[in-house]
Amino acid sequence: MFTAFTRLFYLLFNVHLYEFSTLFITAQTCFEMVTLNFNTADNLKNIDLLLAAICLLLFVALIVCFLVNMFISIIVDNFNLIRYNVKKEKDQYEMIKF
Repeated sequence: MFTAFTRLFYLLFNVHLYEFSTLFITAQTCFEMVTLNFNTADNLKNIDLLLAAICLLLFVALIVCFLVNMFISIIVDNFNLIRYNVKKEKDQYEMIKF
């Protein structure tokens, strides 16, 4: 998903802005957009305000949803691992008692 948006921004804005002139610089700029630490929004307004706003909002929203989903899946996976270990540990103690 990140590479798709990187290529989208590269194809749309590479002629107009230095921040999107190569794929590598575009990837760096997209990473800055994810962290909301970028200054290209003012330059994007000068090119095409509607297209830039739609692309930027869609990019940030989808990346944030993806990262939150990944974070939640890591937490759930660790909870399941701990639950399994506690259940296994409980079974070991029960076998010792008998």
